[in-house]
This record gives sequence, structure tokens and C-alpha cells, in this order.
Amino acid sequence: MTTVLYADVLFVIDFSMDFISLWVTAKLLSLRRSAWRYALSAALGALAATVMTALSVEGIAEAVAALALSVVMALVAYGFGSAKRLVGRSLALWGAGALIGGAVTALCSLGGRDLAAGTPGAVGRPWGYIAVGVLLVWAFVRLIRPRLGRRTARVRITVGGASVEAEALVDTGNLARDPVSGDAAVFVTLPLAARLFGEENARLLAEVRPDALPEALHSKVRLVPASGVGTSSLCAGIVADEIILPPDETPRRALVCVANAAKYRFGGFDALIPATL
Repeated sequence: MTTVLYADVLFVIDFSMDFISLWVTAKLLSLRRSAWRYALSAALGALAATVMTALSVEGIAEAVAALALSVVMALVAYGFGSAKRLVGRSLALWGAGALIGGAVTALCSLGGRDLAAGTPGAVGRPWGYIAVGVLLVWAFVRLIRPRLGRRTARVRITVGGASVEAEALVDTGNLARDPVSGDAAVFVTLPLAARLFGEENARLLAEVRPDALPEALHSKVRLVPASGVGTSSLCAGIVADEIILPPDETPRRALVCVANAAKYRFGGFDALIPATL
């Protein structure tokens, strides 16, 4: 029996899945997105997967190669930063790929027989795969738990050449996001916004009057739904050029929204950032 491998089709499918996984991982970790870096990373992943399939790499060798490949892909797509951060991004990428691949497999198997449970000679209970999955989830949670437990963080925001730095309160309840791009929102006080945008522009943002802003800022405005206890409103957010959380110099992608009150302070801090950052 001869097996025919359509390498071009396999490459396109793997490239598409890898690119989506890279994009989803960046969204989960609030990383800045770069289409060309993700395309290069996805191409490397698809090429390696096609070669491994052609060479019939299976078992432990396949698992080790896939883990190493996720590290290389994360390095190409997101940069290095630090060894700990690279491991975390690689695990997140692995998890995103497994989730998307599992969803596609589940959809494709609707109406068919379950290989693990119904095919003669197949393993009825894939305990090895389950154990590896549990181990990866445990390692990822252990890795990000210290960050989720943080209460304050230093934040540096850059928009249009202007930059401000302040101590921020980390809020796990800050779930405000741009409904179109899904970017998280960082809220800043009016005085801090005045240093970043200018006093008049900061006031216009706080009053949600984007039409009166200069064109340079108006083109970056996004309307963000925000809700509190029994209240809801719209905020005007500006797409930041760069958001840094020192000492980590990795650029994050997020919006900057101005609190609509002259003396509003977040528990004595000048900014409120979501825990996802």
C-alpha cells in the first residue's frame, strides 16, 4: 500500500492553524501583534510539521520535536525577553494550538466514529495524552500565578511621541475591551492624561467627545463599553503606540481611556490596568 502525501495542502493547513494559534496566544497575553513575524513563525512551524509527517516522526520523538518547535515559533513571533517569559509563551502557544486543533477535530468527527473508543485496536483510554495535558496546564498556571496575584505595577504609556510613567493598580475586574479588536483598556486619571495628550485633549476624551480631537488622535479613538455596579457607559480610548510594564520591556498592546472625573484616582493610583496585562 502506498501513502500519497500532498505536501502543499498539508503546509497550507498547518500554516493557517499555526498563524491562528499565534494570534490567539498574543491576544491572551496582550502582546503586540506583528503579521509578518507571525507569518514567518507559522511558515517555520508548517514546514517542520510537513517534514516530520513525510519522515513519519512519531511517539516521543514527535512530542519532543513539537515542544521544541513551539519554543522556536514563540521566539520568532514574540521575541525573547527572558527564559521564563519564553517558556510561558511557548506553553500558551502549545495550549492555544491544542485547543484549536481539538475543536477542529471535534467538528470534523461529528457523525463519525471515535477513533479512541470505537476503532478496533485503538487505545480506549488515552491516559498518556490526558496526563501530558494536565501537566502542561499545571505548569502554565504555576507560571502565571504570581502575576495574577500582583496588586500594583509600574506602567509606561507612549502615544504620538509623548510618554508618561506611573504606578498603577492591577484590577482583575477590569474587563473593558475594544469590542472590535478585543484590546484591553488601561484607565488613567485626568491629570495623567493631560501629561500624555495635553489638557484640552484629555478633557475631550474624558467627556467622550472624539469628534473635537485633532486628526492625529481622532484616527486612534475607539469607543469602549464600560460597566460598574448597576451602571454602564461608553469611554473614548486611544490606541497606545506602546505600553511597557518595567522592568519587563516587552511592548503590550492596549487602549488608554480617561476617567471621566477631574479628581478621580484609583485607590490613590494614577492608572488602573487589567490583570491580563
